[in-house]
Amino acid sequence: MTRRDARSYGSHGATVNCWLEDGRVWCEWRDSHKKKHTRSWPEDKAAEARRWAQLYATERTRLKDVEGPIPTLQELWPRYRSARGHSWRPKTLTNYGAWMKQLATLTKPIDQIDHDDLDALQSTLRERGIEHGTIQRAIGFVRQMLTFAVGRKYLAINPVATYKYVTPKSERGAAPAEYTRDDVARMIAALDRPSQWRARVMLKLGATFGARVNALRHLQWADVNFDTNTVTFRHEWDKTGETFTRPMPDIAREALLEAFNQRHNEWVFWSPRHAKPITYNALHYHLLKAEQRAGIEHKHKRAFHGERRLVVGDLGLELGGEWINHKKLATTQTYMRERPEKLEKARNQIGK
Repeated sequence: MTRRDARSYGSHGATVNCWLEDGRVWCEWRDSHKKKHTRSWPEDKAAEARRWAQLYATERTRLKDVEGPIPTLQELWPRYRSARGHSWRPKTLTNYGAWMKQLATLTKPIDQIDHDDLDALQSTLRERGIEHGTIQRAIGFVRQMLTFAVGRKYLAINPVATYKYVTPKSERGAAPAEYTRDDVARMIAALDRPSQWRARVMLKLGATFGARVNALRHLQWADVNFDTNTVTFRHEWDKTGETFTRPMPDIAREALLEAFNQRHNEWVFWSPRHAKPITYNALHYHLLKAEQRAGIEHKHKRAFHGERRLVVGDLGLELGGEWINHKKLATTQTYMRERPEKLEKARNQIGK
């Protein structure tokens, strides 16, 4: 069959040709290396195809002056890191690097990445056993990078700005559980060996400050002031990216004095093998052993974060959110767990 309704968009050297043939709409163009590329749609999507051809031709015309092809996601990554990396926490850089490895299957130029590609990506990651939350964040990272590309004029529009990953309701797991005060006391008692002081002190601080374990792991003695009874959590190691100071409860002071007796370098939780903080895996190992020895049921994803939720549950929504440095009550609300004793208290009050 012959080509029908042929049209050409864009200026010389950056054109996109579009025509109807064999029941499909075809678009054809050549990249900066003169290599030919084509893309097609069913004939009933001719209007959509022509809109795409116009936008892409406009984009190619704009980029023609700076020369070079539109980058792939892997090529965009070092530019993004160079432009924005100075403001990232070390944990953020680690997460972004891990997500880039998961995005290795997206090899197209960034202007050609579409919703179908992200559908295929999420299917691939799910087949690998990657959890929904990680997939959701990785896809959000793609949108984030392409928004950066629009701002830097690598793209005219973000082709996946409206894409959203939704976890099927049937596969949504329960939110992580919290520990009880009794659980924490029994685990601390189970960590009775002198060499387990790090895990013991960590549990005490987690159950009082409710801070994230990464922020606690990276405490330095410069952050601890026994004169003013305060502890400062640095922005480099906290998820909020902010530095904040909290008064030191008596239990926390007692725990930090125990750690001070073990002082070796600037880190509170120093590693016995390296001149840096002890690893999360080492602390988690002792936590699991403490659960076993104390006869406490192990619950998936609880770990040290269970103490953060415990603190919010004890203090209540508004005060708990302020104490653990949440900016939105909606975020703190996700930490709240049903407590039988509170329900019983409510029943008694209503029944009066």
